[in-house]
Amino acid sequence: IWFSTVEAINCYVRKTDSIVTFQVNDSLGVSIDKDYKTFHLDALKNRLWLRAGEHIFGLDIENPQSYFRLPSKINAYDFNVFYNKEGDLSKIIASPWAYGNGIDFFYLQDSVLIRHQRYLQEFANLRKSILLQDSIWFFFQENQFLVFNEEMPSKIKKLKNERNYSVWDVTKLKEDFLLLSTVANGLWLYNWRTEKYIKQWNYSEGERFSLTSKQPKDLNIANQFLWL
Repeated sequence: IWFSTVEAINCYVRKTDSIVTFQVNDSLGVSIDKDYKTFHLDALKNRLWLRAGEHIFGLDIENPQSYFRLPSKINAYDFNVFYNKEGDLSKIIASPWAYGNGIDFFYLQDSVLIRHQRYLQEFANLRKSILLQDSIWFFFQENQFLVFNEEMPSKIKKLKNERNYSVWDVTKLKEDFLLLSTVANGLWLYNWRTEKYIKQWNYSEGERFSLTSKQPKDLNIANQFLWL
């Protein structure tokens, strides 16, 4: 199991019931000791993708002393990846949340950075990226919802937030539907095409099967289960 702490990346080794810690070096050969975040494991390439300091690194999990750094600097909180039809990781999308403006797209060919593009620079605090279909992405900042097309970057659609709820996290359920964890208004099913709130799940005192809080936080769908 690979995981990150602020100061390093760590690997839990079940055979020895121990944790091994690693740090990567900057361009001067000095160990980086801050701002670590692992965000993706490419199982086919045995490659762990992570942020350390101001850069993105790819690390060989079979030989953790072997790693490379993407040249562009980054200041991001949340990361997403995209695989092409050949099954290769071809994009990394980095969202800054409270650390700045815009969204960073890193276009890759294997481990080589082909292009770095920052979109939506007029928007601050974009928390997360969600691929809706093809080149169409969903982004949000508190109570504002955006749909963005990579192929037509100048055309940005602001979706209606008819209830004006502030949103903490979003995940895609299927096709046209997103799940939104709101601040103080529970969990909602939202149709991004019709721009409508569809269904709510919330905390109800004394109700056994209600949510345990009106303020659900991070959302994750895995194996047909929603974890929150």
